[in-house]
Amino acid sequence: MAKPFIPCLDTSTLEWRGGEAYHELSAEFDPGEVEDDTYYDAFAVKVLAFDEKTGAQTKRERYRAGFVHHNYGYHRCNEEVYTLSGRFRYPDSAELFTEGCYVYRPPGWIHNGEVYEDTEVIVRHDALFTMVTGHGEDELRTNVLFDEPAAAVGPRGFVVHRNANFEAWIPGENFLRGQEPWEDSYEGELWVKVLSRDVVTDAQTLIMRLGPGFRFAEPGFLSAGEESYVLAGDITIGEDRLGPAFFTSRPAGYVYGPVESSGGCVLYASFDGPLGRHVATSSEIGTRIGPQ
Repeated sequence: MAKPFIPCLDTSTLEWRGGEAYHELSAEFDPGEVEDDTYYDAFAVKVLAFDEKTGAQTKRERYRAGFVHHNYGYHRCNEEVYTLSGRFRYPDSAELFTEGCYVYRPPGWIHNGEVYEDTEVIVRHDALFTMVTGHGEDELRTNVLFDEPAAAVGPRGFVVHRNANFEAWIPGENFLRGQEPWEDSYEGELWVKVLSRDVVTDAQTLIMRLGPGFRFAEPGFLSAGEESYVLAGDITIGEDRLGPAFFTSRPAGYVYGPVESSGGCVLYASFDGPLGRHVATSSEIGTRIGPQ
């Protein structure tokens, strides 16, 4: 997924756009036959990042209790969904989705959804968002694009349901051993939970916890493009202070200032490759000197 540069976005200040806005995000969105306009009133979207070339997009979405995707369908792109609040269910999973639950769905898998309690989620698509309907309930958990199982799940797998609350925290020093090159050191505590990972490219989606007083003293840049959403706490990146519901996006190689968290922070973060970090100088802040 290509990363636009968004240094500091308070998503709580963005206006909710009605369900029909999905048509503006993709000409290939087909909801199927809609009985009346109340269908679109039951969900809304905030677009956090959108890549004009590829159609890749990250959104904050909300759904009212009682909303049901009335048609079964699939996407032609990879989809990630992380639950911020509420309760809902995908019929292709036996598990209920609540706060902290996550799914990574490769292209072609038939699904729909039903919302039991007002819900908010973060949704990421790595290409132009599509919704192809016209399928039946008997096709749930089948893939219409790929017959061969390995191709159907891809190098990142099909994470049908993962509850991050029940995943173990990995100490930062253990996790970062596999993220070379890593040139910088940090002060304080870092803990990581892996939600999904591409075994070919090392693209990965994580929950990251920074302890109080965490700090990168030196400016630097990552060898991977990054998107992060603050779930709790605070983090200061250069001159920007991010609190809960703040979002940031940086392409690989973009140099940013020192990082610190006075009270600790929890992030939902995605990287499009290995999480290597390189030291830079203060004069290089705001430039892109790493991988292009």
